[in-house]
Amino acid sequence: MDSGLIMGAVVALFAAGIVRRKELFVFRWQPEGHTWAAVATGFLAVGFSALVLFAPMDSTPGSAIVWLGIFLGCGSLAPWAYVLLVEDGGPSALGLRREGSGKSLALSVLFGVGLIAVLLERTQARLPDLEWFLPASAFFLVAGLFELFLYYGFIHLRLLKAFGFLPAVFVSSGIYALWHIGTELPLHDDPLAALGMLYCVGILMHSIFSLTRNLLIIWPFTYLPGVMLDFVANLDAPSLVVGQNGWVAFGAVMMLAIPLGCLDLQRRRRRTILQPV
Repeated sequence: MDSGLIMGAVVALFAAGIVRRKELFVFRWQPEGHTWAAVATGFLAVGFSALVLFAPMDSTPGSAIVWLGIFLGCGSLAPWAYVLLVEDGGPSALGLRREGSGKSLALSVLFGVGLIAVLLERTQARLPDLEWFLPASAFFLVAGLFELFLYYGFIHLRLLKAFGFLPAVFVSSGIYALWHIGTELPLHDDPLAALGMLYCVGILMHSIFSLTRNLLIIWPFTYLPGVMLDFVANLDAPSLVVGQNGWVAFGAVMMLAIPLGCLDLQRRRRRTILQPV
């Protein structure tokens, strides 16, 4: 396993522990229905991913499972609909909030620069082929919203409320690692070692998220170089995400339409409740 990744995860967890030192050793058992709904959605994504073992991502059924079932179903519709229409919360309940936005973006840029440096070192400073880089970046940025809303906004924040800081980091990271069971793990020579690597990635990223608990610390500046590092330097498989421009365009529209639609439904329902009988 990559010693640099392990060290990065340890350092990030240590930094998050300092920032959240008052919560570091606070453990509780206060799960509720919202907790299990978030966890169940995470495991539903794992189930969809397992289906990809029988329908490869480069096939039409495989792409449909990934985009409709995982990215849009589990990663957008489920979190937004549940938080807005069941919890009756707002975007801040998914980590999308104004508080700490500036600091989160600044830290994200800082982490992104560090990851780009690692990427250039691993690839011996080879400049990317723009014909691949631009569509791949679009793919990763749109698909990355699924991870943003599901694992950080929906699962992590509800595990935090139910169990505390450290369980939120470690359990969210485990669920995150498992969703790769049918999408990325088959690409590795040693899938079990790859699962451990992805768990370390989860700890690294969830520790970074814990610094501000604002989604902007992850997306886009930390996320994009990190996933590029995985596909280009670790897997040497940049072509895997090319040729899905139609799905990317559809996904981008739906990633915007689903939250807006849920917000509209929430407003309509609130107006109906407030209307005098």
